[in-house]
Amino acid sequence: MNRRRLILTAALALAPVGPAPALGQPAPPFRPGMPPAVIDKLLKLIAALGVDTVLPAPIAAALGLGAAGQPWPDRQFAVQSEQDGSHHAVAIHRGADPDMIFSVSGPAAISIFRAHRDGALVGATAYFPETHLTANLPLGQSQADFAAEGAFWAAHVDALLNQL
Repeated sequence: MNRRRLILTAALALAPVGPAPALGQPAPPFRPGMPPAVIDKLLKLIAALGVDTVLPAPIAAALGLGAAGQPWPDRQFAVQSEQDGSHHAVAIHRGADPDMIFSVSGPAAISIFRAHRDGALVGATAYFPETHLTANLPLGQSQADFAAEGAFWAAHVDALLNQL
């Protein structure tokens, strides 16, 4: 199987399936995928327990962060889910970029989301560790996955902050 077909197949497998919006219908109202109160708590958690890392250049480029070929220096906090063993991470830029990066490991790929600090999803990609390839994911189809990531953090952030 060639790389393009592998990426397309994996991206389609990761994308949630649902009814397409009807043409001419108004868009559904905007709902942030991450509640602002959760984001505020995550920022405190990152400041207190985060570690300095770097988002690799191919992933940063896929999310539209910075110049092509440039990594994105971040401060990250990560945990492993006791329920399914997946790794969840949240990161902020170590400089002036106000966006946040959320990631969650899946069986074949890592879903990575770029969000504004108001909770709005602005970019999504899948990273395949075995091939080191990325596949951009449509925002509309990524909303549900990003909301699930928000629910994960909402359910755990208070307990994590209480450990400080």
